[in-house]
Amino acid sequence: MVHFTLIQDGPQLAEAAQHWEKCTELALDLECENGLHHYGTYIALFQISDRHRHWIVDPLAVDAKPLIKVLENPQVQKVFHDISFDFRILNFQYRCRPRNFYDTQLAALLLGREKIGLGPLLKELLRVHQEKKFQRFDWTRRPLSRTMLNYAVNDTAHLLALKDILLRELQVKWRRHWLEQECAYLETVEFTHEDQKYSDLSGFKSLPPSGKAVLRVLFSERDRLARIVDRPVFMIFNNKLLLSMAQNPPISEKFFQELPGVHPLVKREAAVLVGIVKKACSGPGELLLKEAKLRLPQAEFLALNALLEKRTEIARGLGIQGRLLCSEEQARRIVQQKSWQPLRPWQWEILEKDEKVKFLVSIEKCVY
Repeated sequence: MVHFTLIQDGPQLAEAAQHWEKCTELALDLECENGLHHYGTYIALFQISDRHRHWIVDPLAVDAKPLIKVLENPQVQKVFHDISFDFRILNFQYRCRPRNFYDTQLAALLLGREKIGLGPLLKELLRVHQEKKFQRFDWTRRPLSRTMLNYAVNDTAHLLALKDILLRELQVKWRRHWLEQECAYLETVEFTHEDQKYSDLSGFKSLPPSGKAVLRVLFSERDRLARIVDRPVFMIFNNKLLLSMAQNPPISEKFFQELPGVHPLVKREAAVLVGIVKKACSGPGELLLKEAKLRLPQAEFLALNALLEKRTEIARGLGIQGRLLCSEEQARRIVQQKSWQPLRPWQWEILEKDEKVKFLVSIEKCVY
């Protein structure tokens, strides 16, 4: 069992933050509410570990600004496992962009490991078993049991040791600079969190303009009701029912009052729901402008496909995924700009050794 300090007041956090600011490295993880038990997406816990001590910060009880300052301090390296979601929610909730970080999942990917989840890596490399039964737990509950807090802190308790092992493997394979360059690049990326839009729903495109209008207003009203009762939107009514109502708009209060499997608020708001559906049906409908897709000239299109095929072949020889060596977006920019600038130096070092790759970028005409 890992001993930790639970921080739930300002003075405690200020004292801990003073210590963290003096550290050269910290392991971090987040536990979030992500529309599974309540309305919205937000951080419910921060877990922090150094080489000797462990902390859990409760942002529902204390202002997390001192910790956010540490995350943005480039003098302290922050070690995460898979930054993608964590950085999106940090930016969304706190406008925080962490500086100087190390992603153990990215390290595992650049080593060509097949099992890149934290649990499998801890089990294989450190013989540490990670519980999975609490992954869908409601982390906004208070008070949290000791069992739950122990589960949470274990996500960072072994992360620095995992970093050490992966770093040694990267050095042996001469790939440490790959990770350093990737993390430096990711510091320039703004990670954004976006909630699902009504136009993202499966079946949206096949709806007539009037159906799209009904879907839009019901989608918005569902969000409003979910916010009122602090419940996930699917607990108001699910996407399948939402799409069904867009296809066959309900225009009677009785329909909503007799709906099974919906939140009681839906039945109480039946008159409001009928009103907005009728208004949407009587309007002009919704016509969304299609985004024009920029098509490449044939020579560039053929060069792009050839480049992607070649990078996949080279990446396979290195034991890594093709997208790591050169993403599709990078490849597209390369053939359009006739330049290697979209690549990081480590990617260029590998690809420029292949004569066919260099030819593909410099060509003016391409026939395959």
